[in-house]
Amino acid sequence: MSESAAPPASTATSSTKAAELPADLAAVRDFVRDQIGAGRPEQVLESLETVFRLMADLRDKNAALMLRLSRVLKQLYGCKSERISPEQLKLFLDTLTQAQREPLAAPDPTAAATAPAPQTDGQPGVGKKRRTSNHRGRRPLPAHLPREINVLPVAEEDRCCPSCRKERRVIGYEDSEVLEIIPASFKVIVNRQPRLGCDNACNSGVVTAPPADKPIEAGLPGPALLTDVLVRKYMDHCPLYRLNKIYRRSGVDIPDSTLGDWVAQGAEILEPLVTLLEKKVLSSYVLSTDDTGVKVLDQNHERGIKKGHLWLYVGEGSQEPAADRPGERHAVFTYTPTWQGEGPQAFMKHRTGYIQCDGYAGYDKIVGRPGVIEVGCNAHQRRKWVQALEAGDARASIAIDLIARGYAVEAKAVARGLGPDALKSLRQDESRPLMEQLRAWAIDQAGRTAPKSPLGRAMKYMLGRWPALTRFLEDGRLPIDNNHVENGLRDVACGRRNWLFCGSDEGGRRAAILYSLMAECRLHGIDPVAYLKDVFERLSRGWPHSRLEDLLPAAWAKQQGQNADANADGPPTGGANPTVH
Repeated sequence: MSESAAPPASTATSSTKAAELPADLAAVRDFVRDQIGAGRPEQVLESLETVFRLMADLRDKNAALMLRLSRVLKQLYGCKSERISPEQLKLFLDTLTQAQREPLAAPDPTAAATAPAPQTDGQPGVGKKRRTSNHRGRRPLPAHLPREINVLPVAEEDRCCPSCRKERRVIGYEDSEVLEIIPASFKVIVNRQPRLGCDNACNSGVVTAPPADKPIEAGLPGPALLTDVLVRKYMDHCPLYRLNKIYRRSGVDIPDSTLGDWVAQGAEILEPLVTLLEKKVLSSYVLSTDDTGVKVLDQNHERGIKKGHLWLYVGEGSQEPAADRPGERHAVFTYTPTWQGEGPQAFMKHRTGYIQCDGYAGYDKIVGRPGVIEVGCNAHQRRKWVQALEAGDARASIAIDLIARGYAVEAKAVARGLGPDALKSLRQDESRPLMEQLRAWAIDQAGRTAPKSPLGRAMKYMLGRWPALTRFLEDGRLPIDNNHVENGLRDVACGRRNWLFCGSDEGGRRAAILYSLMAECRLHGIDPVAYLKDVFERLSRGWPHSRLEDLLPAAWAKQQGQNADANADGPPTGGANPTVH
């Protein structure tokens, strides 16, 4: 390469621009040789520093792009679980140098909790263990199902004994069962109101029987039909146009618009119950929250659709222990037209005590208030390390392994059935050293990690929120993460794949009301059909407002249990879930 091909001497300063450097390896080699030969080694060093900075920037940008690509591919084709197999984690750990692994004492990649938390079935706060059973063959059918005996005839030629020619008698039966379904059917209840008048022409007037009780005044649906519409849409994720087709197969054509009106009126009836639920959640010992987006039609938006948000708040226990059963949870949804922090800030305006949340900036004004104690989510922290590992940085496996061992401590506590005090003691003995190792390792690696790389972002998230992330060590009543809230949002995620969008902001608000009661039914193991039907019947008969709290799912479930106990030795009450009036 000639001298004229090199950058001008005037540009050989500490601010050498990348554009002035040769573009290929051969040119760089010639350029370096010419500069050394010309007695300008300082310019070579400055150029190499620029090259290294460019390489570091490209490495960070490439890692970020690879992470984005892996997320997109995973969203399209991959498994949504963040679980990492012990074998894969061990492989990553084995690739690291001893110096990098030094803070990690006795790594145990086969720890019992490589996933962020026990998997759940979509119910906020209800764990679902993997079924381990030695059962073989078909499961027995439920005993409560009605049985219809169908005695099969014996062929005529086999009824007589071939030896004595006498007719054989029945000496026993061989039973086999067939499960059958009775399709749902509609019926019309004609409420006939007698009108009474005097035969003696005394002009005393005519009296008419009072109208029948209906959940919607002057409306068409009975309690069972209104319940069916709400449960199918908000528990079974069936859009109203599809429900219209299902009903038409039974010979009843109910327009989508009419079904939508019923949903709106049903939500209006149930709204006072959700208001009571909000008070219970806000007065809980620890309140956990998260959100998810929903599409909402908006004529004023440039695309005709915008993104609203449903926020789930789950409260556990009570700030007054005598007022609530320890460990009891309540859940409530709210809706906001945007993702701005004003929504959760308004909901938790007067909240004090523990609030568990992620790193969303909208929570900063809440957790920064006097009397509010922030509790971090270690599942969110772990997710940052998983993203760094997916971006190709094997060092993240050290953090993932330490967090996994921390979750193994939680699993041990669950297996032993430990109470809050014993759990706190176990966490102090076993979890705190793990968390301290994690922090020491992150601080040691931070100086050798680009801040904008996925691993650097994970370190920044963890170290910046360290007091909140370790808060669970101080109190056995605090959860290690808010996975129970994320699992409670699964119903919304499943629903929006079917009904796609809310028709308006008001539709989003109604969805929050109905999702709240569906979540409560899940939490307390209640059949939402039996619950809502009974609640609509009671409210239509004029249930007193002062006793609305008795209609909340937890209180209703207790009433059902007490009523079942009272009738255990008595005559049949006409159903498996007798109603208390």
